[in-house]
Amino acid sequence: MNNPKVTIITATYNLIKNNRRDYFIQALESVHNQSYDNIEHLIIDGASNDGTVELLEEYSKKGWIKYISEPDKGIYDAFNKGIMKATGKYIAFLNSDDYYIDEDGISLSVDKLEKNKAVFSYSNTIYLLQDGKKFFCKSNLMNLFVSTPFSHVSMLISRKTLCSLGKFDTNFKIAADYNLILKLFIKKSKYVYIPKYYCIYREGGFSCDDKSKTEDDRLNAMVNAFLPNVITRKQAEKLANNNVSWLLISNILNIFGVKGLFCYFFNKLHSVIFNRKLIAFRFSKKKTYFILFGINIVGKR
Repeated sequence: MNNPKVTIITATYNLIKNNRRDYFIQALESVHNQSYDNIEHLIIDGASNDGTVELLEEYSKKGWIKYISEPDKGIYDAFNKGIMKATGKYIAFLNSDDYYIDEDGISLSVDKLEKNKAVFSYSNTIYLLQDGKKFFCKSNLMNLFVSTPFSHVSMLISRKTLCSLGKFDTNFKIAADYNLILKLFIKKSKYVYIPKYYCIYREGGFSCDDKSKTEDDRLNAMVNAFLPNVITRKQAEKLANNNVSWLLISNILNIFGVKGLFCYFFNKLHSVIFNRKLIAFRFSKKKTYFILFGINIVGKR
């Protein structure tokens, strides 16, 4: 097997003050204990002032991590800084309170990526609830147009692909990862599925605290991903004002692939399929937008 470098990026800010020290050390240990032997772990700290930097320095001296500490504009800005500093062929994103439970998770992912010449991989995720209960969440591409189909923590993605997509869009405070995943499928990026649970995603954070803002940000992330490929935002608003509910654009099918499973899913969900296998979703929030796309955008396997 080829042995390309993997960069794992973790964003931190005031871990001590927020009682995240032990969680963070668990994350560090889970990376250090991976069987894959070509990993760099980058910590992008947002200028912490509570002792976090001293903790980072301790693990830097051990050779476990590299880090920078400077002001940033949030987690996605920190991730983007990490992408630019990364030297690995593939990149993974591990939140400061999440961790790997399978020592072979990175190795299996790299092996499949290399053998299939894919640009990203994803796997299943265990959600650790605040009460200690675990929820085993199997990745499901049928959720792609409803919510995030898999956790970004379970992904490995080529640095080259990340940069070609413009990295994370920092206009989104919560759903930039969802926006990125949508763009990957719109571009029909080749992917591989790792049928394992090797990541723990810990419940908590802003996306859990404010469900309304999360929903709004996710909707905007979807609009942002699809409209540039289909129809301009101005045209969408004009159509919405004219109360047009369903649209058919014949020359858009070539953007998307068609697979029977998704055809079945969307047929069940919306009960309307055009003869060109195009479907329009209407989203009503503060404004009404129309997102047009082909059934079954699932890229290449």
